[in-house]
Amino acid sequence: MSFVIWLRKMIQSILFKHKGCQSEVTLCGQDTKLSVVEKLGPADSLGGYFGKRKVPLIFVYSEYEFHFEPSGKLIMVYQDSSDGLVTTCVRFDKNTI
Repeated sequence: MSFVIWLRKMIQSILFKHKGCQSEVTLCGQDTKLSVVEKLGPADSLGGYFGKRKVPLIFVYSEYEFHFEPSGKLIMVYQDSSDGLVTTCVRFDKNTI
């Protein structure tokens, strides 16, 4: 299975668990907090607060964490198992589609 197909299935599984919908979503390094919320809906919880204004840098959907730069740009999708092992870690940077 190619990486792109795997990533699409992972994102679809987030949708199934979070919203129960079957729409396909594409995420990339150009996504922002706003575009992620538009695609997936409101996050289950927020974390990773930063700065004086306590801006959240992590949005949690089911067991997946979406990490953002202080500017709001998506930089990583992360998931770990209950025993702390990393099961998913997709990093977006300027060299990522």
